[in-house]
Amino acid sequence: MLKGEILAAIYSWGCQRDKELKTSEIFKKFIASNGKKFRYEAREALPKLKPTCYYGTIAKLLKISNPYTTKVIEAYWLGYKWTSQKNSALNHNFTVLNNMPKIKPSEIPTLIKYGIEDCMISFGEVKEIKKEGSLVKKIVVEVQPLEFKDKISFGEKVRIEINWYPKLLPNLKINDWISIHWRTARQILDSSKKKSLLESTLRALEFINTQTN
Repeated sequence: MLKGEILAAIYSWGCQRDKELKTSEIFKKFIASNGKKFRYEAREALPKLKPTCYYGTIAKLLKISNPYTTKVIEAYWLGYKWTSQKNSALNHNFTVLNNMPKIKPSEIPTLIKYGIEDCMISFGEVKEIKKEGSLVKKIVVEVQPLEFKDKISFGEKVRIEINWYPKLLPNLKINDWISIHWRTARQILDSSKKKSLLESTLRALEFINTQTN
């Protein structure tokens, strides 16, 4: 149970709801201590976050009694190969895209485009780890940003600088693939997890593009 709770905190830490609840420090210390500190406070805060209702629904579909298992948490944040489009909506990137303005993508204001990309879970390959900083470091990651034209799609690869907190995500190294949320490295992805995230994002884009054209 604890491993899933930590993963839920890793992805939710720094999001809008986390800022509203003022739980960032709780989650940071909970994650950094591997659940040994602020466990009670984290367990009090996690159910108040928006993804919680999705965890419960996903757990029922997967016939898992505990909604805070790793499989459930990753199904929401990284995606899961559901057999129906309805269940495909139980995914963070789908939720973000479905809440954007129902207008042509090219007409969406620039600030909202940035907000959509930052809120979505993206992925990239670590190309450089900068030396400065101790609590937080900067890393350079190669990603495929979204393009907002007649449709929303992946663009050409670019390199961007994001935050990496070594205490929250130890053992990171060059050439690792990682998930990114609010320009912060969240989880090291193996090929299976990367594939799940890519496929769930493509399904979400396919659906959303039919709604805005």
